[in-house]
Amino acid sequence: MVNLIAQIDAKPGAEAKVAEALRAVVGPSRAESGCVSYTAYRSKDCATSFHVVETWKSSEALDAHTKTAHFQAFSAAIADAVAGPPKMTFLEEL
Repeated sequence: MVNLIAQIDAKPGAEAKVAEALRAVVGPSRAESGCVSYTAYRSKDCATSFHVVETWKSSEALDAHTKTAHFQAFSAAIADAVAGPPKMTFLEEL
């Protein structure tokens, strides 16, 4: 299993664009055969901070996810709305 949190920081004023793109990518991502879970959140403390908590069956499944049309469309949709690349935190279950 691959567990991760992707933090996406929107530029001020672009929060709605990022939120809309995240809503659009969640369903198709959950439908991928290698997806165990995929949930998007907005921080209650910082309106520009979004987080996607993901679990994939394998690193190959995660790699395949990044090549899907819906993920590529998501990436293109937020390209000018984010403050930088997502911060990826990979997690190890204890």
